[in-house]
Amino acid sequence: MEKGTAAEGIIEKAAANKSTLINMATHGHSGIKRWLLGSVAEKVLRGATNPLLLIKATEEAKKAMDLSAKLSPEGKGLVAGRYYEMTRDWDKATQQYAQLWTLYGDDPEYGLLLAKSQASGGKAQAALTTLQQVKQRALAPGLAARVELATADAQVSLGNHQEQLTAANSAAEKAQALRANLILARARIQQCWALLNLGQADKAKPLCGEARTLNQNAGDQLGLARATNDVAYGYWRNGDNATAKPLFEQALSISQAIGDKSDEAGAQLNLANIEYQSGEVQKAIESYKRVISIAQERGDKNAIGMAEQNLGAIYYTIGDAKNGAEMYRRTIAITRETGDKETEARALNNFCAASLQSGEVQQAQESCQASLKIRKEMADKADVARTLANQGDVLRARGNLPEAKQSYEQALAIQDDLKQKSDAAYLRISLATLAIDENRAGDAKKFAETALTELIAEKDPDGEAGARAVLAQVALLQGDRNGSATQSQEAQKLAIKAGDKIVELEAQITEVRANSPNSSPAQSEAKLKAIQQEAKKGGFAQVAFEARLALGEVQTRNGKAVEGKATLRALAQEAKSKGFELMARKAQNGN
Repeated sequence: MEKGTAAEGIIEKAAANKSTLINMATHGHSGIKRWLLGSVAEKVLRGATNPLLLIKATEEAKKAMDLSAKLSPEGKGLVAGRYYEMTRDWDKATQQYAQLWTLYGDDPEYGLLLAKSQASGGKAQAALTTLQQVKQRALAPGLAARVELATADAQVSLGNHQEQLTAANSAAEKAQALRANLILARARIQQCWALLNLGQADKAKPLCGEARTLNQNAGDQLGLARATNDVAYGYWRNGDNATAKPLFEQALSISQAIGDKSDEAGAQLNLANIEYQSGEVQKAIESYKRVISIAQERGDKNAIGMAEQNLGAIYYTIGDAKNGAEMYRRTIAITRETGDKETEARALNNFCAASLQSGEVQQAQESCQASLKIRKEMADKADVARTLANQGDVLRARGNLPEAKQSYEQALAIQDDLKQKSDAAYLRISLATLAIDENRAGDAKKFAETALTELIAEKDPDGEAGARAVLAQVALLQGDRNGSATQSQEAQKLAIKAGDKIVELEAQITEVRANSPNSSPAQSEAKLKAIQQEAKKGGFAQVAFEARLALGEVQTRNGKAVEGKATLRALAQEAKSKGFELMARKAQNGN
């Protein structure tokens, strides 16, 4: 008896039972540090009444499409929908399942498939509407539990963690009644994530542990690897790297042992994120490259896009703007090809920040606007806040301080509401910088000190460096030169540890300003010129501008008024021509 192809297997199962068909992984993301990283969390609902088929090759799904002419219109529609899921064409998948749900509304499976496609395509609110319609049908207990899990997943995207917890609790109750342990494991992970985001880590940890135990007791190594990765992701997203890191390492080890390349790549990418955040920059670069290598073997463009996006963030941070920009452009192209809106929006947001730092204000504005448009359509509050933060940076550079403040405050309100302490700390650093621009030293100090306390608690050397660099500027504004120099030196040490060249150079500029009355004019000028050259080499236009501003001020104060005025005048003209109105005003005021 001849063995059928994978494509024929898909057709056979499609005709027999919809619930056994392929269910592809989706990606959840979270932003940390100055640049926003992508992470991998497995969101496949595992342990349904019938097993899920794992199909590696998209080509086989295409063959299934070609063979589906043998099927009824319903079967054809189902196979087409599954194909569009595999190719991550969420608009077409949603359209296909919407037709099936309309034509065969007595089968709630189609409503669930529609809702999942809507959520994966960034339309979480529409998914909730569909799920509410599904709940009005008479549902088998197992399906009812899966619908609650899908509801919890959609609520995550909207940042509604209390509603996520309610749905996850309901799914857990239904799964326990059915003794469906794998569904229960997924529900426990959702409960754990929700409680972590609600600030109830003491209640979350036992649930996360139970999720792993349930998969382990079932002898499901693949499930254990994914549950371990999911649990680690929940801790990581909540800023608990100490708990997340060993769990990601366990997930990686299990995945390697069973030859599961997909989950190996995901765990490796998540570990790289922690390495980066911990200041192990070179290790992170090597880890991301391993992810790309694994993903290329599998033809997984989504994983390639996420890893290259994160590499772009590192390249910019360490001063390699050319490779950073190339990584972002490649990521944006890949995500537009694959339909991965989340990663596209993240790459656009990072490209906004990078473009601004490299002196391309218009490019920065366009990238931020494109990112914000996608994220508002996806209705992910946390990601909207992250783009609003970068938008605030663009508005500040353009000299529109009132609108910059409004953008920062909107972002901070969202992040405080979602209890995203790390992101909120970085926002407070931005607000402190804005307060310095407006000569509000007291407000700036309050923002920066609050951020510093949080970032020290999270053991984030890069964030701590940024907060101390701003506190150094505050001290200088208040006339405390010794305090300014001390904070600058501490910021530089931390920035070097974190591999953050931007903060390192910014802190050096502040230190030169603080020490200039007690240093020889020639020495101060030489240091500022060296900083300017290093900033230009790294592609950090804003830092180079700041060094020139300090140089002009030092020259003017030290008896070189003509030379100082010329430095400031040239700076004002160049900054204005490139759209940096705030810097142009500072240079004009110092002239």
